[in-house]
Formats: sequence, structure tokens, C-alpha cells
Amino acid sequence: MTTARLPWIMGGASASVVLGLALAQLSLAPQTVTLLAAVAVLVFGIPHGAFDRISIQGPLRPSRDGLLAALRFFLAYAALAGAFAGFWLLVPQVALPAFLLLSVFHFGAGDCQDGPIWRRVLQLVAHGGAVVTLIPAFHPAEVTEIFGFLSDSGTARALVSGLSTALQIWLAVALIYSAFALASRRHRWRAGELLVVAAGCALLPPMLGFLLYFTVFHGPRHLANVLDADALKREHNAAVLAEAGAISAISLVAFVAIMAAGGDWLAAESTLRTLFIFLAALTIPHMLLVDLGPLISARRSRPVPATGRA
Repeated sequence: MTTARLPWIMGGASASVVLGLALAQLSLAPQTVTLLAAVAVLVFGIPHGAFDRISIQGPLRPSRDGLLAALRFFLAYAALAGAFAGFWLLVPQVALPAFLLLSVFHFGAGDCQDGPIWRRVLQLVAHGGAVVTLIPAFHPAEVTEIFGFLSDSGTARALVSGLSTALQIWLAVALIYSAFALASRRHRWRAGELLVVAAGCALLPPMLGFLLYFTVFHGPRHLANVLDADALKREHNAAVLAEAGAISAISLVAFVAIMAAGGDWLAAESTLRTLFIFLAALTIPHMLLVDLGPLISARRSRPVPATGRA
């Protein structure tokens, strides 16, 4: 298998899981579907972040310097993830809304296409804000319960109420963006994608609607962008896939170990809380690398202004 096929394989596999869980609603309890969808988010979501080191440093160099650089990267990544997990446990009332706001920017930035700044802003808000505003609007009771697992009941109610206000802003931007996109051959399919995501948010349970967007659209698109880089040529396929597979496996084992240490596998509240915080902790360094990494690299690559000194 070549790396170029990986995004399509993962997107297709995830779409099959979404369809299967949607049909499973007919025979399974809603809580069971929510847990299965949450696990699917973990299984399909981790691999698209497993390429973060590769996207920054390129394929692993089998040398002392290359191994040390990779080790420093993973240690910093784990430290940042652990720090955010601790922050969430200490002040979940702040961590949850902050994470939702960062998610809007991250999802929107990942969905933007090149073009004028006004068009990129429209895309950022329309695509990035879709799941964050639409899912609470269509499923306020279920989302309030999930947010309550992650913070407290007061914060959960306040967030869902605030997101209902944000929905009005999102709708206005989405309508403007859709009118522009439908008139453009290049952007028309993105308007169709937004419609599919909106339908999924309305018709599917909250976690399943999020699974649809995150692992069928966002994750494969990010992977395709990363694997299209010049540094990832065909001859590096085996090394790249092996590293990403190992990182994904280690992350899943770490989650299982955390759940085993907690000892409460069957409680939906405990499982969802642990899973969400675990994913959020891994997502913070991922967001910083994806969204701020190019800006930092561009700044470092700028020529130093001449000072006139020899």
C-alpha cells in the first residue's frame, strides 16, 4: 500500500462504520451507540495525528541525530498533552469552552482553500463552526449531558445556550458562503460537503454526527495534505507507515492502560470523560503543530535584514 491511498482507505472505512452504527441504532441502546461512536473517533482519529512528527521533521533518519530529534519531539508532544489533561482535570469549566473554540479554528483552517482572505474567513467559520454549533442545536439534551460529563452541569447548560446564539452567526455566514460556493465550479463540491455534514448533525446522534465530519472529511483531508509533501516520496512509504502505525498503537495502548487504571469500564460517564480528555490532550499539540507550525517555519525562513555591518 502506498501512502497516497491511505486517506481514501481510512475515509472509506470510517464511512462504513458511520453507516453501520447508524443502522445499529435500530437495535442498540442510544448510550451503546454513543460509546461505540466515541471509540471509533479514537480509532480513526489518532492515525491522522500520528503523522505530526513526520510532517515537521520528515521520514525518520536512522542516525543518532535523527533518533534524538524524534525523541525530543515525542517528549515535548507528550508533555504538552499531559499538561493540558491536567489543566482540564483542574479547571474543566475553562478547558472545555477553550477546547471548543480552538476546535472551530482548527477545523476551519484545515478546510480552507487558497484564495482571498475574505473567502478563507467565510470557509473557516462555515466549515469549522458546523459541528460545534449544529450538533448542540439539533441535540441539546444529549450534548448537555455529554458536556456535563466533561465539566459540570452549570457549565454544560451555559455552553449549549451560548452555542445556540453562535448558531445564528454561523447560519448567516454559511448562507453567504454557500451562495458564493454554488456560483463557483471550484467550490461547489465544498458546499455539498457542508450540506452532508449539516444533514449528519441533524439526523445522527451527536457522537455519530461528529464521527462523520471528523473521520470522513477532516481526517482524510489532513492526511492527504501531509502525505502530499515533497519530503514524503514513494521510497519512504514503508518507514512512514510503520512509524504512524506504531504511534497509533502506542496511543491506543495508553488509552486502554488509563481505562484499566480507572477500573470502571462499563460506566458511560467514566468512559466518555476519559476518552474525550485523552483525545483533547492529544489534539492540543496536534493543533499547535498544524495551525502554528507553518507560520513559525515561514518566520524562521525569512531572510535576516541587512544591518550594514560587515
